Amino acid sequence: MKILLLEDEKDLSASAVMQLEIKGHKVHPVYDIAEAREALANPDQKYQMVIADHQLPDGKGIHFVEEVRDAHPHCSFAIVSGCLLSEDVERLERLKIPYLRKPLIYSKVLDQLRRMHTINAPVQQVSEASEDAPPEDPLRPFQSNQHPLSLRKSRSGKSVSGSFNYSTGTI
Repeated sequence: MKILLLEDEKDLSASAVMQLEIKGHKVHPVYDIAEAREALANPDQKYQMVIADHQLPDGKGIHFVEEVRDAHPHCSFAIVSGCLLSEDVERLERLKIPYLRKPLIYSKVLDQLRRMHTINAPVQQVSEASEDAPPEDPLRPFQSNQHPLSLRKSRSGKSVSGSFNYSTGTI
């Protein structure tokens, strides 16, 4: 799968690229929304997945995904962030944009999205010849009872989210 990775933290981006490429994906890292817009506008590049951080130097990942996803129906989108507020989560769920909370292991992101039933095709190795082929992993719309993370009330009454389990790669 050809992935556009929008992550402004260069060390984290380099780690994510390495983890995803080890899994056989082709990854193009960008560090801000302007670069991501430029990459998506390039007709020679056919991305099948965009993984975007939420807090970026030139805007919010949610706003970027909202802006571009209708123009790129062949592409799947997901948000990753360590600082989603409850209103961000509500917006993502309302817009049916899958999200994962940092810290996470990027090599497990696509597997996790499959377990959440947001990607419905099997993993396939990316080759130069397949770049122009139709995407193999389109996001499947959420059903009303399917959400990437289940929110629950804590004893104090505040909403809290599930946590990422490093040993199993699950949330």
